[in-house]
Amino acid sequence: DLVPGLAENGHDVWDIAGVPAATEALAQFDGGRIVVLIAGAPYPCPPAPYECAMHIHEHLRERSLRDRSEITVSTVQPMLMPNAGREGSDWMGEQLTERGIEYRVASKIERVEPDRVVFAENDLEFDLLVTVPPHRAPEVVKTSGLTSDGEWVAVDPATLATSYPNVFGVGDVTQILLANGLPLPKAGVMAELEGARVAAAIAADLQGGTMPPPFDGTGACFIEMGPASAALVHGNWYATPEPQVSIAEPDAKHAAEKRAFESERLERWFGA
Repeated sequence: DLVPGLAENGHDVWDIAGVPAATEALAQFDGGRIVVLIAGAPYPCPPAPYECAMHIHEHLRERSLRDRSEITVSTVQPMLMPNAGREGSDWMGEQLTERGIEYRVASKIERVEPDRVVFAENDLEFDLLVTVPPHRAPEVVKTSGLTSDGEWVAVDPATLATSYPNVFGVGDVTQILLANGLPLPKAGVMAELEGARVAAAIAADLQGGTMPPPFDGTGACFIEMGPASAALVHGNWYATPEPQVSIAEPDAKHAAEKRAFESERLERWFGA
């Protein structure tokens, strides 16, 4: 609703319900332009739209369609990965350029039509549109009063406590502002680490045990570059005067580590 025409004309792959239709549309695609549109920020998993574009690139190569296809990534953000800074954003830009993927930043979206995205400055035609829609806290969270200071639940950076006694916030619904004024990335690994810290604190409180160390804002995640290659990103997000981010170049070892990371959590959390 925040971007007119977005839901009707694009495939929202940030909602699992939209994935089957997007998969089918990609399977039927036989050439033209695919646009990956980041229509709002912040959103869960900052590198994921670029992973999506690179996987589409590999898919089209496998089907011998890459030479008659264009892939464009467009984001409303001032750079590709603001949380990773200029260096990290430039690195991602290089990865996209190497694959012939065009990208735009600071795009001001006005609306989406059946065959084009209308920006304030120009139009971008597409044959297939994959979208990252604007994200907001769920209505039940807003009506609870937890977001009274903004769009997200403000929490203490060290304890994850909200302004309400014995109420904590973890994961994508929260906002923690960093030293550079940007929010802590909404990444799965951060939600996992936050949840572990809060669970340990609650258990210690109930059992009269020792409180766990403060949440320190460090975490690592993988960026898939294709079916057998991934980069490893490590962030010390609470560092001052700005976060410290390092990126280990993509290779098969990191791809294998990512698969193991996924499998271990699926087994531990869901028995899958």
